[in-house]
Amino acid sequence: MKTKPRVLLLSASSGAGHVRAAQALQRAFTDRGDCVVEHIDTIRYVSKLFQRIYEKAYISMVRRVPELMGVLYDRTDQPWNHPRRRLAMDRLNTQPMIRMLKRMQPDLCVATHFLPAEIIAWLITKGKLRARHAIVVTDYDVHALWLCRTVDRYYIALPESAEYIARIGVPAKHAVAPWHAESSVCVPVGVALTGG
Repeated sequence: MKTKPRVLLLSASSGAGHVRAAQALQRAFTDRGDCVVEHIDTIRYVSKLFQRIYEKAYISMVRRVPELMGVLYDRTDQPWNHPRRRLAMDRLNTQPMIRMLKRMQPDLCVATHFLPAEIIAWLITKGKLRARHAIVVTDYDVHALWLCRTVDRYYIALPESAEYIARIGVPAKHAVAPWHAESSVCVPVGVALTGG
């Protein structure tokens, strides 16, 4: 008897949109019935210090000093230019997530937040994860933090954003826009697992 593909949805509770997108995908995958699906809040799989900084500092900055958040957003929006220190820090602080992904070895990982997306991409690049990789961009714009080299599909809200990532080097066939969690186009089991 053939086992159903295992789909792992990875969100981050740093914002409600990331979690809601993963929950909608979980319902859609479950309704299809052709896979085993699990949704994980990756903030539970990071170091306590990183968790505290991520949850408290980010929300505090957005509420109290949105101008600073805007400056940081603009400064870090450098496509394909990921600072090594930030990536090294993220890998250091996501060791529980890395261990969990290596242990689970899902067939398909769908990230609704950029943090698990970059960790999945790194593990695939290193040959430590054999999953297909899809990213559901939960922002209207595709910030550089969302960009990863080992992505089979990007699900994006706006056609203009799909055009943008095509201009910066993402093959057009890897971007689906617009997406809706309830539609079959967004449920990438067959497409993402086969690479079609």
